[in-house]
Amino acid sequence: MFRSLLRTVFCWNPHLWKILLLTVTALFALLPYATYNLPYSLLYNKVHKSETLIQIASNLNEQRLQSAKKYFESLDGTASLQLYNSSAENHQLDLVICIVTNDRSGIQFGGIQPGYAVQAAARVDELIKQDMFFRRKFLVICSVDKLPQNNIDATFLKEYIPHVERFGSSNLPSNINISHLYASGSRDSTIPYSIYTKESIDYAFCLNVTYAFDSKFVLMLEDDVIPHNDLFHVLRFNIDRNILHSSHLLDESGIRKLAFIKLFYPERWQGYAFEFDRIVELLSVGAVGSPILIIFQILLSKEKLKYSLLLLYFASGFILMILVASIVGRQNINELRRVSPQLFIFRDTPGCCTPAVLYPSSIIPKLTGYLTAFQDNNVHKDIIINKFIQSNNIPGFLLEPNLFKHIGMFTSLKQGYKDPAEFIFHL
Repeated sequence: MFRSLLRTVFCWNPHLWKILLLTVTALFALLPYATYNLPYSLLYNKVHKSETLIQIASNLNEQRLQSAKKYFESLDGTASLQLYNSSAENHQLDLVICIVTNDRSGIQFGGIQPGYAVQAAARVDELIKQDMFFRRKFLVICSVDKLPQNNIDATFLKEYIPHVERFGSSNLPSNINISHLYASGSRDSTIPYSIYTKESIDYAFCLNVTYAFDSKFVLMLEDDVIPHNDLFHVLRFNIDRNILHSSHLLDESGIRKLAFIKLFYPERWQGYAFEFDRIVELLSVGAVGSPILIIFQILLSKEKLKYSLLLLYFASGFILMILVASIVGRQNINELRRVSPQLFIFRDTPGCCTPAVLYPSSIIPKLTGYLTAFQDNNVHKDIIINKFIQSNNIPGFLLEPNLFKHIGMFTSLKQGYKDPAEFIFHL
């Protein structure tokens, strides 16, 4: 009887056969083939073993490091330093970029040091020298090691990029005065700070270094992130649209209030979830994709489709697109937004993470004071910064998709590897 019923239904409406065939083909043939090797897809971690992914990530890291070293070998170090120094003389800068680096000599991939800071600095330096969106820019390496000579990456970069050492020397332009930072006791390496407190104070020190440049904006980077090619284009667009000309950032007295814009958030947390905004986004994908199925059927059909059939195709396309998006992963769907800066999502900040953050310089004195005064040895700096914006009622934001890729599979604060799937990418 059931078989007879199915035969009656499908014979009565052959369109159901088409929809069923399309669904089965998409979900069980095309998508598995297209996404099994795509990080953040539903199948990726189910197909690949962790040990294999660690090796792939290690190989990619080595390729990026060798490419970065070749880039610096092609530069004239003296000319590179002079280019930066001349940009900081007698001009207000539009943007200062600071890479905060720590000795990672204890981290090795297959016996080879990862060279995170060299990779990050090479890509940032290259993009700066190609960029046309910010007229006056400056890049500085801020080394926070108690024994700066042990930081091999930072020592290598001194020849090409201006640097400052919290416990050592600096070669900043002569008009940049940071002597007061050293006079305040920041060079006392004997103070027994916890690892998290030292991280916060190090970050505050480097922020204060950038403040000495009197720049409009400061981009603070940890040394294990690499920028996407569209960094400065997207940054310029969002500064103009969402900061300088945004009325919702004005308080009652007309003063613009903004703490920061985060340019990186761990991709493993950017997937679809049972959160209101993520659910709405997923439903939007279905609503956008379903008309495609209708148009496709109209073009192929020789007969005029009834309204009920159009609804059937819309509902089927809606459900199919939601399933496809869920399998592909929100992280990969979001990559389509790179087509235009206008498609990036500008939303309220989460509490976590500071690998890449854009600050207006005006917030730095208040923020650094809060970071250095905070009394809790077990709290990360990102949590402290989040407490700062909450206690001062100053908004912070996040830009998606990320403008940086994370390369630090091994963290300097904890022993062990992070999920290797996060570090398998090509720029």
